[in-house]
Amino acid sequence: MWSQARRGRRESYLFFQREFKLSPGFNEAAFWINACNEYQLYFNGRLVGVGVPYCSEEITYLERYDVSACVEAGANVIAVVVRDVNRPQYKCGSMKGGVWCQLDVDDAPLVWSGEEWSMADDLYFNGNQPQRGLGEDYCERVNLNSYPYGWDEPGGLQKEIWAAPTRVVDMGEYSSRVSASFLTPLTAEESAEPQGYV
Repeated sequence: MWSQARRGRRESYLFFQREFKLSPGFNEAAFWINACNEYQLYFNGRLVGVGVPYCSEEITYLERYDVSACVEAGANVIAVVVRDVNRPQYKCGSMKGGVWCQLDVDDAPLVWSGEEWSMADDLYFNGNQPQRGLGEDYCERVNLNSYPYGWDEPGGLQKEIWAAPTRVVDMGEYSSRVSASFLTPLTAEESAEPQGYV
């Protein structure tokens, strides 16, 4: 899923959010995701992980998160910020920006990417920022005065700035093979650990 208007832009940030209800008595919840190029994943306001999942014209790897401790019976929210950089060294083969995801509860699909999600444009990230260096990433600049605080929590959706994704395609339209990633994705707990020298 993605924004049709944002396809092919040099750099785009899009916010995706999906509220859902979960019945009591579940044992395990797993979330699968792939986004071109980068993502930040939140459940109920908690940062779960970040990623730059590998994909090419031949294969697309899905990253798996155990989110059992992040969901609860009743109302829940999945929130994803996706950044797409439309330059050859950042691209997933010839694919344009997009995100695919699915929540499995007790090994059965419960929520997946589609028109039921809400999407907000990248009004909070200032575009056309300089690169840090030749062949390096762009600088990121966020407008915190207009950032939609609480968008990643139950009941925090500001309806006036959200709409359904304008581009939703079936995974079968892509020629690449889909597979579980052989690498463990970076979780919020791992990224928060202090790094030092021994």
